Amino acid sequence: RPSHYYYRKHRLLCSALSLATMGKGNAKKGTSSTSKSGGCWGSADFERRMENKFSKSKTAKAEEKNMKKLERLHKLSHGTREKLEEKKLLLQIRKTEREVEQMRDRLTAWDAEDEAKRERERQEEEEKKRKAELDLANGIKKRRKRPGPETWKLRGAARPAHEVYDFDVRYVDPHMKEHEEAAKRTKRQVNVLKVYRGRLGNEEAPQPVCRAFLSQLMQLGMLQLEARKFKGAREAFKECMDLDGDGNNAITTARQRLMRLFLEANKPASARRLWEKFPEDRSAWIRYSAALVEYVSWSILEEEGSNEQTAEDLLSNAIQCNPFCAYYIAFHSKFEEVMEYVDEIEDADAGTLEEAIEYCSSEQIGHWIGTDGAIDWIRKAVRCILNGGVVGKCKRSHLESWSSILTKIEYEYESSQQEQDNQKEQQHRDNDSNNDDLSESSSEPDILMYAGMFRTAMEMIQDSGELNA
Repeated sequence: RPSHYYYRKHRLLCSALSLATMGKGNAKKGTSSTSKSGGCWGSADFERRMENKFSKSKTAKAEEKNMKKLERLHKLSHGTREKLEEKKLLLQIRKTEREVEQMRDRLTAWDAEDEAKRERERQEEEEKKRKAELDLANGIKKRRKRPGPETWKLRGAARPAHEVYDFDVRYVDPHMKEHEEAAKRTKRQVNVLKVYRGRLGNEEAPQPVCRAFLSQLMQLGMLQLEARKFKGAREAFKECMDLDGDGNNAITTARQRLMRLFLEANKPASARRLWEKFPEDRSAWIRYSAALVEYVSWSILEEEGSNEQTAEDLLSNAIQCNPFCAYYIAFHSKFEEVMEYVDEIEDADAGTLEEAIEYCSSEQIGHWIGTDGAIDWIRKAVRCILNGGVVGKCKRSHLESWSSILTKIEYEYESSQQEQDNQKEQQHRDNDSNNDDLSESSSEPDILMYAGMFRTAMEMIQDSGELNA
């Protein structure tokens, strides 16, 4: 017989012996014999494997696998919504930075003649556009005129002799001409940012370019703040604050934005320097932030040089500047139930109801709530003042002035509405189609609505007896 026949028979015998041995081990012990019988596979091993295999259904395994795959793709992907938004924000920051640098170069080398020429060209371009739109609306099609010889750009031998040869009496050296014009331009140039530093927003400065530059700086700072780039935002706000001025005639909110940045970045020392630099500033963003930082320094950190009297003085100053904020912070839960459409208010004037609503609907109320004992401290101060006590220099009349201020606001609003209605009737009577409806073009928030909501919240607080607790 051939040799492969015996080889095949030998393999069959070995397989039979291994099966017999596996059966004996399982029958005696009933457990896996993998470790003791030289690596043989037992029935218990098979059952355990099948149990692990079917412990989870196929759909559950597939879902788990897909979830892991999606998580991995999400981490490695370059086109998620969050990353796209970050890229858009960075592109907007780069664009604003370029615009700021262009305007800075323009203002540091301000030439009145060039600016007047630029303004004339802009007006001519606008007039040309207006006429073209008017002709298009009337169906008038104008033929393009053939350009005259003055527009030709001749080159080489086609140029006139007086443009080429210096022996011609009409020849003008272009290099000397450019040099003379540059010298005259240098004498006319003025560094506006240096000359009008601290009053760049005033009428005496070249407007509207200076105010547009301040606006661009504020926009750059806001974008940097949104991207959590605190250093760039701080530099933009500081430059805008220095150019706009330290007085009450500032047209930007750089100081308020800088104070918010310091609190968000946890820079109490910088915030302290800021409010000490502007002791006469009556903005709620400055005064209430000063009271909060001083309270933390005295009550929580127990720093040297901070005490209860200093904190109370700063709080009383804040209450005198804006009493609405004191009520809103002390009883914020009641006001949150009543106040609506608070996101519509932006950059409100200091000491007004709108400023209090804007302040208490921003991230600042989170700082007050997150500080241990801060809400109780200001609530206690409000109750003490209303019950005849004195906190700093603040008296009862300062807190009770909210009702008279709201009455004045409502009266002025109704008077202005009546005046607008009279103007509208007069326009309708005169059939003046050039003037638009004042009420439709106005984008100011409805102060009468906010006054009513604030009054409702105060009535709820008074009826609950929380002011006298």
